[in-house]
Amino acid sequence: MVTPSGAAGVQIPAGTFGQTIMVTITRLPAPSSPGAGPLPTTLKQYGPYYDFTTAPQVAQFGDSARVGVCQVTDPSSAFYPPEPHDRLRLAHTVGAVIELLDRVGVNDFLRCTNVSASGSTPRANRHRMQGVLLAIRDAAIGLLRPSTLYAAHGGLGGKVKSFSPFGAVDPGNFTILAAGSFHSCGLTSDGRAYCWGANAEGELGDGTTTRRGTPTAVAGGLTFTSLALGYQYTCGLTSSGSAYCWGYNFYGELGDGTSGTSRLKPTAVAGGVTFTSLSVEYQHTCGLTSGGVAYCWGYNASGRLGDGTTTDRSTPTQVVGGLTFTSIVPGGIHTCGLTSGGTAYCWGENANGELGDGTITNRLTPTPVIGGLSFTMIRAGYGHNCGLTSAGTTSCWGYNAFGELGDGTTTSRLRPTAVVGGPTLTSLALGWQHTCGLTSGGAAYCWGDNTMGGLGDGTITARGTPTQVIGGLTFQVLAAIGAGHTCGLASSGTAYCWGDNEAGELGDGTTTNRLTPTPVAR
Repeated sequence: MVTPSGAAGVQIPAGTFGQTIMVTITRLPAPSSPGAGPLPTTLKQYGPYYDFTTAPQVAQFGDSARVGVCQVTDPSSAFYPPEPHDRLRLAHTVGAVIELLDRVGVNDFLRCTNVSASGSTPRANRHRMQGVLLAIRDAAIGLLRPSTLYAAHGGLGGKVKSFSPFGAVDPGNFTILAAGSFHSCGLTSDGRAYCWGANAEGELGDGTTTRRGTPTAVAGGLTFTSLALGYQYTCGLTSSGSAYCWGYNFYGELGDGTSGTSRLKPTAVAGGVTFTSLSVEYQHTCGLTSGGVAYCWGYNASGRLGDGTTTDRSTPTQVVGGLTFTSIVPGGIHTCGLTSGGTAYCWGENANGELGDGTITNRLTPTPVIGGLSFTMIRAGYGHNCGLTSAGTTSCWGYNAFGELGDGTTTSRLRPTAVVGGPTLTSLALGWQHTCGLTSGGAAYCWGDNTMGGLGDGTITARGTPTQVIGGLTFQVLAAIGAGHTCGLASSGTAYCWGDNEAGELGDGTTTNRLTPTPVAR
């Protein structure tokens, strides 16, 4: 924690201190808005900021050239290891005055190797260090599992009296959630992406194939406006309309012009198409342009890409038929789109009526859903679809072995069939074999497969009609449903997930299935 030389990169040897040091951490007030707080208004705010004192007092801490606070940087935590582009503006309180420190980067950090973690719960205004590990107050950065630790060096005019932890930026609440087969992701208000869960193909985008039980930052420094998750891969859309994907790429679902090569970090989708939305379900990806033109790429068995063929595509390929859509929703084995007039079209696999055209014939191009309904929203699961109609009703069609159509049966339907027994819904989110929706008041209802507790009703019993998610929460949106788990943003802004957690996809730091909504770790 203290080095005689203060030089960047110097390793602090074991035994530097002969006793345990108590460190009291004080969290400085966070900026209430951009441009407020301790940093200059020309710089982006990266709170929280911290100050510290020690007991017993360490003389070297008064020497501004020799002080640094060790910070855990662990790939399994929500905060990734330092990268060359990382910079952090530091602040320090001197009496009632806030002293601004120079920006420091990875080359200005000192290695601390003789640090062990404290598992004790911190008391107010107190944090213990076994050795010299810093624990951040109020659990601002969640669970710390140290690997390599660092301490900052440098400062304003050479006057450094303390350091804010490098990378210890509280991500705050997520504003967007998405779920894939066995992983989940979220976006913060400033567009930073975090993912957690299974990572065998690099679907978390942190540059590794290590599963994560809590939110872990996506590498690369990109910010996104939306995320879409599929089977072992993830895609994101930037504010400029550029699409990036990462993870599994056997069929070209990443859209980078290759197939068979997984990507561990965000990789640009090829083709130069600018998108306004992206959607993913299983092993193919689709996007819409500002003019409503649909493009799809990836696995094309049964014609799910809608280009009139069954040939896999590794770059965006236009859906044929001359239609323009307001939304496009890939399913597991098919795809559907909604026009501005409220007409739904589907194409691809149709063995269980997934296309809603009254047949079980596969379609290689968009085919209208029959029944005369006008939809305001449609969503697709692995082998079923549901839509909200302009009349305020909910109808579903396709595969129904677990009651995911919500009509009280387990009979697959070849055309839209009304959901029975539930309230009026204002939004929908579909998983592989279960369905969820929200009322205008934010109450969540789910039905279908419940083997892993994905319905959130406290049981593992399949439901053939809408059943309310328990826990008394109200949600802004059910933003994500995966293979056996469900996630949503509560009205408070807190992210919750429930159901299957074998790979840590619930983000609570465990691999324990949850039958009711459980908060995602901050």
